[in-house]
Amino acid sequence: MTIKGGEQREKALFKIDTKTGDVWIGRQSQTRYIQGESEGVVQVRTWYEFEQEMKIPKEIWNNIKN
Repeated sequence: MTIKGGEQREKALFKIDTKTGDVWIGRQSQTRYIQGESEGVVQVRTWYEFEQEMKIPKEIWNNIKN
């Protein structure tokens, strides 16, 4: 079995706490490997934990919500 190099893609994921306005950012990474000539493609996905990235001040968040 031969495996050719990986092609990697990343995407950002966001979660917003609708009560406080806290924004959490995470990442998902996907790597594709091609096996041999007819053996197909193998995909490996990795999710990274969400980390609090920013806190929106309450005055601004209340204006956004309304």
